[in-house]
Amino acid sequence: MKRNYKMASKRNHNHLVFIMWSLFLLVSALAFYVFIQGNTEQSNTYRFVLILKKVDENNDFWRSLIEGARIGVEELNGQLEVRGPDSEEDIAGQNAIIAQTIAQAPDVILLVPSSVTETTPYIQKAIDAGIVVILVDSVVAEEIGHGLVATDNVQAGISLAEFGMGFMNPDTQIGIVAHVKDTSTTIDRVAGIRYGLQDEAERIVDMVFSDSSPELAYTLTKQMLSRHPEITLLFATNEPSAVGAARALRDLELYGQVSLIGFDNSIEQIQFLEKDIIQGIVIQKPVNMAYLAVKQGYQALQSGNIQVPIDSGSLLIDQSNMYFGANQRLLFPFFEPLPD
Repeated sequence: MKRNYKMASKRNHNHLVFIMWSLFLLVSALAFYVFIQGNTEQSNTYRFVLILKKVDENNDFWRSLIEGARIGVEELNGQLEVRGPDSEEDIAGQNAIIAQTIAQAPDVILLVPSSVTETTPYIQKAIDAGIVVILVDSVVAEEIGHGLVATDNVQAGISLAEFGMGFMNPDTQIGIVAHVKDTSTTIDRVAGIRYGLQDEAERIVDMVFSDSSPELAYTLTKQMLSRHPEITLLFATNEPSAVGAARALRDLELYGQVSLIGFDNSIEQIQFLEKDIIQGIVIQKPVNMAYLAVKQGYQALQSGNIQVPIDSGSLLIDQSNMYFGANQRLLFPFFEPLPD
């Protein structure tokens, strides 16, 4: 009996050792799995760089693009940097930023190109360096990049024209306050306005370029109306141009005599719309635009394929529909602080 007790005790001891050793191996395996998973997740933290035509926290369109990109990148647990020159016409400055970004080798560049032609070689350099490039808002002369998300700017221009024709009379002459001369958005929106006006496009007697400065748009609008007092309809092709033109009509006390159809939305534009100094605005969906661009970038990273271009949409807002719930959310998007 004594011998059997010792044998049983030894068996119990060996069994306990086996259990403890198994637990040790299991805990070690779990720890290794967690370590590997952590490293895998870290290695798949994608870096996105959003390069704008201009970094301007006072411009609701650029802030909305940043917000959409932020939402999309956060869903991927990625990292987002925002870069851009100080003015939209600084094409060389944006190209320098693109070159600097290429050297830092992010996974994806979300690019709002400043020039239809001069930006293209830098896009190609980024692609050659193995970086996914998604064009946002604007295009270039060549079909290049891994994807595109933008407003159909020709169609948006047509919407401006078709709405504006409701304010025309037999003697109406038309002026256009455009933004930056060589950008695709300006070119396409003006083309859309001319197409939408059809035969009435002959009534366009003047066009100026504000370089996306409301102050310059203000001055140029006043000068245009001085040269052509017969103008009774104005089209403005982006937010700073529309704001500057509206301020000019207000100060010249020409509202009610000259109709203004604008583009994009800011608080000041909405106030001008409420006061009937601006009769209508075509608004884009920049939050959606940048969000979808992030998704395109991620899909291109996974597949390596070129993504199908996406029209992010636009909508004409006037006093009759500006207070609809869905439109209010577009007119007054919520912004978080800009990323550092």
